[in-house]
Amino acid sequence: MNKTHKKAQRNEGRPDTRADRKTTGSRSISTPTARIKEFSKKVLHDYVIPMTRIIEHRLLRLEQSL
Repeated sequence: MNKTHKKAQRNEGRPDTRADRKTTGSRSISTPTARIKEFSKKVLHDYVIPMTRIIEHRLLRLEQSL
């Protein structure tokens, strides 16, 4: 089943609005801005925050050893 068929089923005859174009399925990733925001959020939670915690922990251990 292609995307347009799904969209037509979901809309059931009403005109296509901006909100409909943005949401495909459960996530709204259609516009470049939305994709960038989603990617930034993922990078922040998966890489930046854990690395920050690791670095903080190592710095604390280093300070204690001096």
